[in-house]
Amino acid sequence: MSADLFRNVVVDPQRQAKMRKRPAAKTSYVIHFTPRSGSSWLTDIIAATGRLSAANEAFNPSFIPKIAQALNATDMDSYIQMLLRRFNTHGVYGVEVTAHQINAVFRNYAAFHRYFGAAPCFWLVRQDIAAQAVSLAKMVTTNVAHTKGPDAETRQSADQRFVYDAALIKRWLKHIHAAEVASETWFAEYGLTPLRMSYEQTTRLSPLQMVNVIARHLGLPDIAPMAFATQHGKLGTDQNTSFADRFREEEAAFMADINAQRGPMLARLDPIGGTVVDL
Repeated sequence: MSADLFRNVVVDPQRQAKMRKRPAAKTSYVIHFTPRSGSSWLTDIIAATGRLSAANEAFNPSFIPKIAQALNATDMDSYIQMLLRRFNTHGVYGVEVTAHQINAVFRNYAAFHRYFGAAPCFWLVRQDIAAQAVSLAKMVTTNVAHTKGPDAETRQSADQRFVYDAALIKRWLKHIHAAEVASETWFAEYGLTPLRMSYEQTTRLSPLQMVNVIARHLGLPDIAPMAFATQHGKLGTDQNTSFADRFREEEAAFMADINAQRGPMLARLDPIGGTVVDL
């Protein structure tokens, strides 16, 4: 684990002592995900319930220094203990994390498993990895992750700044697939049984149906009917679809190999909410 993430934390003893008095969550869960798989929408509605924690990216190395300062945490042990207190929602703490983040922060899965090995987990992927890679390439190029509400201007601007680049799309597709392979390897090695979900499945469910999928996997009571005011909108446009179609056609042999490798993983998707999805 990298001590550099905590080296600039200035401890406020009074705030630290106050934080330590808070009760720690008794139930923890982990959402393993790949980028551009709908995780932002998912965690947005999870947080909106007020019962299932915020499930944020607490182990994104770009976020840790700021969060650590807010928590007065000077190492990973104290950081996680404070996370379990600060984001304890009715006894529940959730976090979402990618394989690349685990490798960057913990160096290996064993170190992460020491903290969360007993926690129920979820695995969120995207069946259409070509569309996912286009979305990720576009996000990196335009620095626009998602839109808040129907923002036609933002979508148009992103389209204008993003040009087709097969090499770039392939690079990010390989990045996504590497995370899938690493995660699947860890699940098998450590005997983990995540609830396996895809973007295509989750986006077909209503927010209430989706949060109850989460609650039921955690063995918690259903969330009562409520209004969800999520601000996350899809950034994808016809351009995304066109670029993904072009990439599949131009890189047919590459895609055939990737699809063959991913086949067993996708075949194990759970029919969440009674939903079975075919591409």
